[in-house]
Amino acid sequence: MSKAVRSAPPSISIVIPNGRAFPTPLVEQITPQLYKGDELIVVQNRSGGGKERWTGLRENEARPVTDTASSAPYDMAGNHQFLRLLSSESGAARARNVGWRAASNCWIMFLDDDVCIEKNFVARMRDKALSDGASVSTFRLRDYKVCDGGSIQRLISLDRGGDVRNTQSSPLILSEVWRYGAGAAMLVHRDLLYEIGGFKDRLGAGCKYGGAEDLEFLWHASRHTAVEYDGTVTVSHPVANQYAEVGRKFRQYGRAIACLSGTAKGISSLRTVFNYCFHLLVGTARATRGTDRISLHLRSLAFLAVEETIRVYLVSLITRRRTGALCDRCCLR
Repeated sequence: MSKAVRSAPPSISIVIPNGRAFPTPLVEQITPQLYKGDELIVVQNRSGGGKERWTGLRENEARPVTDTASSAPYDMAGNHQFLRLLSSESGAARARNVGWRAASNCWIMFLDDDVCIEKNFVARMRDKALSDGASVSTFRLRDYKVCDGGSIQRLISLDRGGDVRNTQSSPLILSEVWRYGAGAAMLVHRDLLYEIGGFKDRLGAGCKYGGAEDLEFLWHASRHTAVEYDGTVTVSHPVANQYAEVGRKFRQYGRAIACLSGTAKGISSLRTVFNYCFHLLVGTARATRGTDRISLHLRSLAFLAVEETIRVYLVSLITRRRTGALCDRCCLR
């Protein structure tokens, strides 16, 4: 895919799919870093009661906000011209698609609504966009809110370390995509989004078995262009800090990986499911070697998650067409 070379710092469109309370802390971190031409697009994608948390806000209306979850007043402090509020049907993939299609700029930065960014983050995104590197880049997601030393949380951590990796336009196999980060912090050129059709709605969080739309996107993108993971740029990302939540993450990640793998078909997809199940069972056994109630409970949660992962994989393998992933051109290869 061709990409125009810019001689001046490009404007950035930042898209935040928002299924929780309005992301006041993240918006406050972003807005001082924005320049004329930039835009911040928050896409509310939770149906029903979710809009009640956006008290006084209507679609596309930008003005001082009260975050009812924290009861703290939120004021754009003169930067309200950057903010656009949109809405989408339920699902993170749908919200991302609504956001980038409405964006005015060529470079789109996707951020989850629960992350924290550094003070020079947007400036580093401009530098990345100016470089002759990949059309899609992901960044390191450092864990916070870790309990008990993080031994269990590491099993579901999205932190891929401080290395820098580039596919050099060599297509990734599905079982290796996890090494290239996640959609919680992803910079993408809009031409690539148009070329591959954006994110797959049915694979997105908020849909049945969803949550792997970012993995599919990176896997798909690697067949069209170079994909880069830059671990020198960090974004803070929460990890489950209660054991009940860890167990839910075991199952949620398993269902998402299994759904994508069953849709994609092939040996690499089977290996992806096997690797996740092996990682979960062995990792939990190593982290909980005792016979106390909590250790036994966590091991049982891992077994239940593996069982559900296998079930969803078989269902997806049988019922979902391969065209549910990739694009028509890639599926014909």
